[in-house]
Amino acid sequence: MILEIPGEGGAAKADALAAKMLEVVGGPDIKIARPSKKLEIRITGLDDSVTSKEVAVDVSSAGQCPEGEVMVVEIRFSPYRIGACWAKCPLTAARKIVSTGRIQISWLQPNKNPNVT
Repeated sequence: MILEIPGEGGAAKADALAAKMLEVVGGPDIKIARPSKKLEIRITGLDDSVTSKEVAVDVSSAGQCPEGEVMVVEIRFSPYRIGACWAKCPLTAARKIVSTGRIQISWLQPNKNPNVT
């Protein structure tokens, strides 16, 4: 079943409805999702002390979105030990991050290149 809640405040109402539905009918065989438009941004300049979890926390903080809505793939390293990863986050959060030009990850401040997929 797919439900749409249009209009002003629709996102907040949809979040509340999804939470209530999960509370009432939630179970191991039930999946309740709240789809939203997402954007992938590429974060580069990471060192090997940074984890994907730290990237997700810092992206959600910089984009002002829930941490659960940020997905980060495994950090890959070049032969020179410079890491890069893709982070998928809500469109509004990605726009905030891209508009600043930089993002603070742990104690680093790596470069990033937005990429729409």
